[in-house]
Amino acid sequence: MFALLYGRRFSALALTLLVSGLITGTNIYLYYGYRLDFYLGFSSILYGLFLFAALRHYAEQKQLSRFVLVALALQCSASYMSLYPLSTSDLPAATDVHLAAVATSILLYALCRGWRHWR
Repeated sequence: MFALLYGRRFSALALTLLVSGLITGTNIYLYYGYRLDFYLGFSSILYGLFLFAALRHYAEQKQLSRFVLVALALQCSASYMSLYPLSTSDLPAATDVHLAAVATSILLYALCRGWRHWR
């Protein structure tokens, strides 16, 4: 889904750097702040990718970016407040890791904007 919506807007290098930054940010959280012994998933990286792309391309694709931002906000808030079960398996969903990826994505976006501004 990400590739269909935003795939052409990122170079391979930019996408690789973004995914590497998101993995690093979530791994730092998993190492220092995660309470469970086991974690398996890629959804937090997708949360971060969608948020970064929506912020980055807001000027060109306002309606799509607004939809993605609202959907992510609803998903994060609903899953964090446990309004519905996010996981379809017996394993609990790591909603706090999703929030760590969202925070990392916001930080990466701010760093990219700052880099372009001061360059």
